[in-house]
Amino acid sequence: MKRVYKSWLCSSPMSGKLIQKATECGADIIHFDLEDSVPQPMKVAARQDVQQCLATRLPGIVAIRLNALSSMNGIRDLLWLDAIKHHVDILILPKIETAGEIQLVQQLLKEIGAEIQLFAIIETLNGLSGLHEIAAAGGMLKGLILGVADLSSQMGIPINGRGLAMHSIKYQLGLAAATNGLLAIDSPCFSINDPAVLQEEIAIANEMGFSGKIAIHPSQVPLINAGFLPTGAELAHANAVLNALKNPAQGVNKLDGCMIGPPFVKQSLNVLRRTGADQPI
Repeated sequence: MKRVYKSWLCSSPMSGKLIQKATECGADIIHFDLEDSVPQPMKVAARQDVQQCLATRLPGIVAIRLNALSSMNGIRDLLWLDAIKHHVDILILPKIETAGEIQLVQQLLKEIGAEIQLFAIIETLNGLSGLHEIAAAGGMLKGLILGVADLSSQMGIPINGRGLAMHSIKYQLGLAAATNGLLAIDSPCFSINDPAVLQEEIAIANEMGFSGKIAIHPSQVPLINAGFLPTGAELAHANAVLNALKNPAQGVNKLDGCMIGPPFVKQSLNVLRRTGADQPI
């Protein structure tokens, strides 16, 4: 089974309960946020709290969202990485606006001998303008994360991720990610007491080719996990396609009255990968 990146439970490292909550609700990724969730005077203490948590190997995938690389705290975060490099799976880089920023972090990680995946948050107008250049940075870059709140506030549109303008941006990000073999991860749903809103956002993200979504409350995780898994019908169809075209010499075939060929095989494998598998199940 491969790693899956559906649900990212995000919280301040100073809350003290992120690990327990992530484990209890079944989050795929434990997401420590050193940026927005930590007041400026508490940044040093937050790093210390994270390092203490990482002293023993945590269950699941561990991600840390750094401060913006253009800030002093972002620079301090980079210098701190050498102390935690063996305990972190993912670095989340906020407010990325150029491919050069990705390359800078990659060079630093190489120098300290760290094998860490990078996810870049696209949450500024400059970042959106440089989207395709950023997505093509390569190397350790594993995915793109959409940051709805900052981007919407810059554009002067509602911060809910569901308007026509944000639909277009989600499509652009999903396309850029797919073009470069990256994952696309959706921004959090801020309506934590309205599961219908969350389900709507998940449905939109799925249509745009996203693989997962940030959660800001444990109650959101089960819906996210379920929403980014293929349905039983989708799995059954994917397996049927692969069985119908399992002979490499066979170009096309018929299934349920429809002509199927190589693109259907690729799509069926994509469906299986959403479960963490890459073979018929």
